[in-house]
Amino acid sequence: MAARLKTLVMFFSFMILALAAVAQQSKLPECGDLQVSYSQFDVAYNKRILLTESKDSPPKSTLKTDEASVSPQNTRWYAIVEPDFMKKGPWSSELRIAGVGLYGHSPRIRFIDHGSGGVHAQWLNEKILFIQVWWGRIVSTDLVFDVEKRVFLYKEDANYGEMIQPCE
Repeated sequence: MAARLKTLVMFFSFMILALAAVAQQSKLPECGDLQVSYSQFDVAYNKRILLTESKDSPPKSTLKTDEASVSPQNTRWYAIVEPDFMKKGPWSSELRIAGVGLYGHSPRIRFIDHGSGGVHAQWLNEKILFIQVWWGRIVSTDLVFDVEKRVFLYKEDANYGEMIQPCE
C-alpha cells in the first residue's frame, strides 16, 4: 500500500511539473500589445445603414438637452433616437441632424439591426461627424459623415476580438 501511495505521489508531482512547464510556454500576451483590427468596410452593412432626408428639421429648442449634441460653434446639432434596449433585439436607431445651412432638408441616418452597443456620434467640426455603430459585442463600423455633402467620407470595420482575450 505504501509503495502504491509513493507511486501516486510521484505521478501527480510529475503531472504538476509538466503542467507548469506547459503553462510557462503558453504565456499570455501583454495587455498593452493587444489592438483593434481594422478592415475594409463590409458592403453587406450598406443594407443596414440607410441615409435619407427629412423636411421637418427638429428645432434645437424642442430637443431635450441630453438628446441634442451641438457642433463646436453651435450651428448644427444631432440627436440619436434609440430603441428600448430593455426589450429583446434586434434594435434600430436613427441619427437626426439639423442646423444652419442644411437648406431645410435634414439628413437622417437609420441603423438597422445593430447590437446593444448602440450608435455613438461626435462632432469633429461644424460639418463632419464621426459615427460608430456596434453590430455585436466585438464588431463595429466607424464612419465619417459630411453633413453638407451628405456623403460618407470614411467607412471601416473594427474588430475588438483581441481586446477581449486574457492578457497580463
